[in-house]
Amino acid sequence: MDRMKFILLVMVLTSFNGFSQVQISGVVLNEKDRNPIPYVAIGMLNTSVGTISELDGSFQLTIPQKLVSQDLLFSALGYERMTLKLDSKSTETRIVIVLKEKPVVLNELTVKSKNKFKRFEFGNREFDGGSMYAHTEAAGSAMVMLVDNKFPHYSGFKFPAYLDKILLRIVNNTFKEFKLRLRLYAVDSVTGKPGKDLLDKDIIIEQKLRNGWVELELADHNIMVSEPVFVGFEWILDAKDRRFLHRQYNEWYQKHPQTVTQESVKIGSNSVSYSNYNGTLWAGTSFGSSATSEDAVKFKCYYRFNSFGEWFVSPAALCIRITMSM
Repeated sequence: MDRMKFILLVMVLTSFNGFSQVQISGVVLNEKDRNPIPYVAIGMLNTSVGTISELDGSFQLTIPQKLVSQDLLFSALGYERMTLKLDSKSTETRIVIVLKEKPVVLNELTVKSKNKFKRFEFGNREFDGGSMYAHTEAAGSAMVMLVDNKFPHYSGFKFPAYLDKILLRIVNNTFKEFKLRLRLYAVDSVTGKPGKDLLDKDIIIEQKLRNGWVELELADHNIMVSEPVFVGFEWILDAKDRRFLHRQYNEWYQKHPQTVTQESVKIGSNSVSYSNYNGTLWAGTSFGSSATSEDAVKFKCYYRFNSFGEWFVSPAALCIRITMSM
């Protein structure tokens, strides 16, 4: 059986009551030169409200009235986070957000001869389908894997270590070009989920690849991690891309409802469900993933649907290989 016929996709479609919502739109600018800032994370923490700014810095959000009292957050790597209080009496607001560049504090580097570095490769090489997390209205979805030296276990490896290279498997891409942003998170000490951002600048991949391995060389970035870390990628999908995906998957479901099934995989004591699109539907950029129970237990992976959204346990293990040196 052709293993590529299996596609794992989770698509969240939301609709809001037109009489109980607030429309927010605007643009995000750099305080220093007033240039637009693309791909800014915008949203409300642990809610379904979240997006990223477009290439020209513009954005729009629909916020349910019940969430209007919460802070609206603006965050971009290399900039100070901004918190905005909304006017609960207004139904439509247009704003200009100005972000201040964050001073970069350089860590002390220990320079070694390259031939003295010991290199170790972590991650999952296997895939039996693809995973894509997309949201019709929001943006900033991402998928990450924990690197903690538990599988496979290297007796000679220890933190701190440097990130050298990342390989991500793309099982299918139907865009002319796709963009991904590297994501690196500390482990939250309370939840065990992705926590604090560890990068201080954007590292973005632009590719026209239809399928195969995307390779990201990181040695020149001197990214050092001192403890277990979540490594992964964020889909950069503008509003046009999200509408395209919604249309493609909705049309498929209308024509072939029998091919869309609800599946689940056992991860520890929990059963994690997902939507399985069986057949030959391809739309968007799908990451390679393995949905076997064994791989889901070996590799701790999470996903989220938007910039500040809640992190969920992934029912599939991301096909990603991470090379680190010490």
